[in-house]
Amino acid sequence: MSDPEDAFLVREALDNAGLEIMTGCSATGVVTDKNGITAVALNNGKKLPCQMICVGKGVIPNTDFIKGTGIELDRGISADKYTVCEPFVAMGVVHTRDKDLKVYTDRTGNTFRKIVFSKDGTRLIGALFIGDITNAGIYRYVIREKKNIDTLKHHLINQTLHYGHFL
Repeated sequence: MSDPEDAFLVREALDNAGLEIMTGCSATGVVTDKNGITAVALNNGKKLPCQMICVGKGVIPNTDFIKGTGIELDRGISADKYTVCEPFVAMGVVHTRDKDLKVYTDRTGNTFRKIVFSKDGTRLIGALFIGDITNAGIYRYVIREKKNIDTLKHHLINQTLHYGHFL
């Protein structure tokens, strides 16, 4: 479950991308005809017309069934201007509601950044970036390697961290 403020921002980005979000219902079946898939049946009686259904679980998508179909692949199905929304990256602990952690947030225009530090403030343990995902890989490195951030904290918060800080 997302924190309410994080969920709102993700929802806002998806709405701005023109996606219709359906809540309070779930898929109950796949509708087919002699040509293949035609819709997804929902438990509210509605049917969502479609030509393909993608089910994803985990970090590495199984794209073996798509090879040779003409659909562009690049570590997953490539998105285009019709299927992509604002860049979005979440890593580590981002669900901070009712947790005793140090959290810094910054929102400007279409950009939101949430940086989560351990209770004592000595380790970066999570980050959520919407819009501008610049340097997300460096933040992931700091989280994964459990780097001490005593001298880096202001760079993490002010978005001035770079790989030179680790030389």
